[in-house]
Amino acid sequence: MKKKSLIFIPLTAALLMSSFSLFFISSPAKTTSVAQVIDATDLDEEEIKSYYQGITNLSGATLLTSLSDIINDHTSINYSDAYDWMAITDRDWIQSPLSENELASYDFSNLTNDNPVMHLMYRNDNYLPSASRYYETGEIISFDREHVWAQSRGGFDTSAGMGTDMHHLFASDKMNNQNGHGNSDFGNVDEVSSQIGNTDYNNTGKTGTQNGSSITVYEPHDDVKGDIARALFYMAVRYDETLSLTSEIQNSTTYDIGNLDVLLEWNKSDPVDVFEIHRNNLIYNNIQHNRNPFIDFPDWADAIWGEGVANVSEDTPSLIDNVIDLRPSRNGRLVIEQLPNKIAYTRGETLDVTGLVVSYEHDGTRETITDYVLSIEDESILSSPGNYRVFVSSKLEGVIYTYFDINVTNT
Repeated sequence: MKKKSLIFIPLTAALLMSSFSLFFISSPAKTTSVAQVIDATDLDEEEIKSYYQGITNLSGATLLTSLSDIINDHTSINYSDAYDWMAITDRDWIQSPLSENELASYDFSNLTNDNPVMHLMYRNDNYLPSASRYYETGEIISFDREHVWAQSRGGFDTSAGMGTDMHHLFASDKMNNQNGHGNSDFGNVDEVSSQIGNTDYNNTGKTGTQNGSSITVYEPHDDVKGDIARALFYMAVRYDETLSLTSEIQNSTTYDIGNLDVLLEWNKSDPVDVFEIHRNNLIYNNIQHNRNPFIDFPDWADAIWGEGVANVSEDTPSLIDNVIDLRPSRNGRLVIEQLPNKIAYTRGETLDVTGLVVSYEHDGTRETITDYVLSIEDESILSSPGNYRVFVSSKLEGVIYTYFDINVTNT
């Protein structure tokens, strides 16, 4: 169910950083070596409209150029700083909130103690107890820095600028980044060549071909398709003199990426959610001081690459009318009606949930559901003996979950 209100985390103050020129920039000094003030507030509707002042009855190339003029003067960071900043921009603020005192002086040198739960691109267990923390073990970082616009497809490296732009640089699941997306175009796979999973049983992405083409495309799971589309729309506008979106599937062409038609579909099928809005504001307030227009006004993608007109006025519809609230639901719960047939395993076996029956209970009624996701508290599941908890989740009125336990023995 879609929500029409957001949680705003109170705090004032913004971090001012050095100015940034369009493409040819020197690497800035490291910014996370000392404690920082973190502004975790979300702009209100009037403040957002003010940022886009002057966008009136525009479409196509004129709208693209006008938006580029608004967002193209952003503050850059070093690539090494991106890992640090992702502890803020890509953290799970529900499971790992920060107090006002912590926000007033956030110590990036103390990340091993903070070790927040993360929201990782391409993962499907975000917001659940099984979600990854910043560090796997010791000081091994659990995620990759994913360029949604692949470096080889943009002609950039990890120098400050395009290669460190946080609006398309996400903390991501390693397996899907390395074995799934790579530098492929995004598309709807109809002939699957490989399933990509964040565990040995839980597929979260796939590679294959689309519409009879012989060129490989990557399709992530549904919950991040809109996030990807809006990040790519941003890049094509912010760096409009260099990058462009195409409806051709190419996979090797520098400066072009696609599939535009699919991305426009994904922008609608996976609407903006609370995580995207908060991340957009965190980047704006603290790091780059520019915004992703397509999170603020998703319909503007059609106004540029399809049909429609962009306007910012008192009559502009509320920005949060279609926002999806992914916070844990308070209105319903999942119930395991019947455990799987198999809950005792020998090390090395594959998880089998045959027989599992799950219901959604709300407003005094129960209905059996099948559109749930399985995840595990320990990804070494079935490779070593022990007791493990398997989480069952669904996004009905927000994220809701339940769980069951299994046992693994050596023999």
